[in-house]
Amino acid sequence: MRAKAMFSLGLLMLIFATLLAHVGAQGYTLTNFRWTDETVADLRYTYDSYLDQKWTGPVFWSATGSWEYHVDGVPDFTEVSSGEDISIESWESYENGVLAYWQPVDYQWNGVFYWLYYSVIKINTWYIEECYYTCDEHRQRIAAHELGHALGLGDLYGTFDEFKLMYGWDNYVDTGIYDPKDDDINGLWAIYGV
Repeated sequence: MRAKAMFSLGLLMLIFATLLAHVGAQGYTLTNFRWTDETVADLRYTYDSYLDQKWTGPVFWSATGSWEYHVDGVPDFTEVSSGEDISIESWESYENGVLAYWQPVDYQWNGVFYWLYYSVIKINTWYIEECYYTCDEHRQRIAAHELGHALGLGDLYGTFDEFKLMYGWDNYVDTGIYDPKDDDINGLWAIYGV
């Protein structure tokens, strides 16, 4: 009887260790959305006039550039005045506590994942302008995080995820994370094979 109990305990410990190693090894979450290889090689984006006045181009150039630099040119972002793949828009609401969100708009299921054709990033200007995020570094982090969603990465909520760009909770504290980290980049590699 004791041997059977020890075997069961050993088996449970092995299963737990395997699960823990798997969770720690992956370090990213995917959304099942992705762009075609041709589109991700030249993702076109626009942002509205309010964000143009308040956030200035360098916030978005830094956010898009951080993905391009850290993932060796895939994705490649281009700012355009029309014909965009990603529209970055301002919106104002103090009721829900959401700083920003990404929303797929035009997509098609292929049996494994969704091909993206058009998506929107909404930036809550009330929280960002009125409350906590007045410097461009914080704004860059928010924009880069939402671009991560637009590329197919999901939020992370684990204990060890706090210092990754795709960490989903924002406690209005500057973590110093403005660019994708290794696990964020590995997630993009898993999607696009770069």
